[in-house]
Amino acid sequence: MSRIYFHSPSDTAEVSGSERAYFSNLVAKIGSSVFDLDHDVEWLKPLIKSQEEVWVKNGRDLALFFRVPPLEACFQTPKGDIGIFQLTLNTTMRVGSAPIKLAAKIHAQCEIHCWVDGPNRVWLADIIEEGLEDNIFRSGMGWDSVVSLLKARADEPVVCSYSVCEQFPNSGIAGWKPPEDDSENYDLWYDLPDDEKWKMVMSGLKEAGGCLELRPDSLPTDGFGCMLSAFDLIAMHNEEMRLKEEARKKAVREECARTGKLPSIMDL
Repeated sequence: MSRIYFHSPSDTAEVSGSERAYFSNLVAKIGSSVFDLDHDVEWLKPLIKSQEEVWVKNGRDLALFFRVPPLEACFQTPKGDIGIFQLTLNTTMRVGSAPIKLAAKIHAQCEIHCWVDGPNRVWLADIIEEGLEDNIFRSGMGWDSVVSLLKARADEPVVCSYSVCEQFPNSGIAGWKPPEDDSENYDLWYDLPDDEKWKMVMSGLKEAGGCLELRPDSLPTDGFGCMLSAFDLIAMHNEEMRLKEEARKKAVREECARTGKLPSIMDL
């Protein structure tokens, strides 16, 4: 069974990995629900870009596409390409409550070590408790242990990891390499003192950027990729339809002026 870990220098708590699968489903459903997949999907099809062949014939196909997209699949727009996963995340971040935003962030970034600094630990614990109360975070999955860890102290960071990916702390995010006289022996990393490893990995995380730090001032506005959401795609589509309609009406008026005929109500 996979796990989402919450590490601090002095303790670790874990959540069942099934929560991540649940978060994945939640993000995909919220992200795709904004589109009218039962009736109006034709305009979305030409926007899809993927190295793999994508069969999207109807709304049901597109709903599945949102849930399990090819890794490199994206929507091409005049404002930039946006990955399908990034689009659903941004849409969820746009409409979600604080617990839903946090669920999206953990799903997207637990593998790459999203983290919270000591002074913000209680703030994060409060969001998790709100999520438990609202049944967004599911009981019995380990969240109570995470809340206890977060509220235990305020002088240490807490960093996420995912059990099927690199453990934490690791040499990669620390930017650590073995000494030249034993340059292939990365196992030497594990011999370093814990406080030294933590100092290096936290320096690496802070340099990495990418909105990995969970903060009260950034959670409401965090996003991914070029920040586009489903609402932005719909707005661009509506604007395209408006311009086409204006061009059609202009053509009707010009034809009426040329022929002397009056336009019908349907034409205008």
